[in-house]
Amino acid sequence: MPKWKAHYDGARKYLPEWETEFPWLQKDDKEGAICKLCRKSLRCKKFIILQHSKSSGHIIKETATNSCKSVAFFMKKSTNEDEALKKAELQLAASISCHCSISSIDHIGEIIQQYSKGSVLEKLKMHRTKCSRLISEVLSVELKNELRDDLEGKKYSILMDETTDISSEKKVCLCIKYFSEKHLCVEDQFLGLVSVTETTGEALFNAMQTLLHEFNLNLKDCVGFGTDGANNMTGENNSVWSRIKQTSPNCVKMQCVCHSLALCVKKAFEILPSHLGFLMTEIPSWFKKSSERRGNFKKIFDTININEERQGVPLPFKKLSVTRWLVRGVVIYNILINWLELKTFFISEKKKCVPKGQISSPNYSGNVRG
Repeated sequence: MPKWKAHYDGARKYLPEWETEFPWLQKDDKEGAICKLCRKSLRCKKFIILQHSKSSGHIIKETATNSCKSVAFFMKKSTNEDEALKKAELQLAASISCHCSISSIDHIGEIIQQYSKGSVLEKLKMHRTKCSRLISEVLSVELKNELRDDLEGKKYSILMDETTDISSEKKVCLCIKYFSEKHLCVEDQFLGLVSVTETTGEALFNAMQTLLHEFNLNLKDCVGFGTDGANNMTGENNSVWSRIKQTSPNCVKMQCVCHSLALCVKKAFEILPSHLGFLMTEIPSWFKKSSERRGNFKKIFDTININEERQGVPLPFKKLSVTRWLVRGVVIYNILINWLELKTFFISEKKKCVPKGQISSPNYSGNVRG
């Protein structure tokens, strides 16, 4: 029997009518056949093509392709009910993003669907994956476009601060203040967060410029700059403010009022006697990590207030904070309103508020321990 030779297939050509029977088949550059699903070259012989169509790997890919209805989805004409459902989904996603966690939509969507028989919401299929996509890819884009149009050609002020999140990644937060002709009022809008690897004045300025360019904002239109008093933000030589001043000479710097007030309060507390500062520091620390001490104090509190003159549990004893300056007033108030109970407690426990090594410095800043 004569041996088969390869050159016998040399005259075989690709037949276009094969594509009717095998939609996944197409002609390659070398007058051969190729499977579009498997990316595999085939000989121009119908028996070979038929054998390939029956292979397990090809069947799996063909089944997966046939189950995809993306083409039918885009070609389908939207009805009034579909449009109403889309609006409902967008409104629901916007409400979820404003008022609660995205994961709650898993249960809220099912409840809405269950009790909306006969209405458009009966077809609602909304879970956290779809909700987060609608927020990030539809609502966010549209809101940015609206803000970009509203900011076009406007004078504005920048509110800027740098922070480090829980994953130790540094971010720059940027807000903007401007007069909106659309709403006829002064608006405060959040522009976004920009990740940075370093917090030098140059790096923060470049991050700010990147975000401003996304909204087509010119730094020459900046008339105000608000931030804290850090050197990299408000320094005169190598800071964000010094670079803004070069581009926009008429810009006005406004440092954070809260930081300024915190410095004023800290300075004012330096004139307090040392023993008062010691009480404000040590009394909250005495009760902070001891449930036994709090329990004993509660017993004394209930004994003294036997006629329920002061109902409820005694106020918690908050610790002082350097930056949260309003806490100082709460600490003083808690000590004054519980002074009789505190005095009785320490006498009964035979403890002294001022042990050996008491603070002797006349100047107390509020964060020194005895």
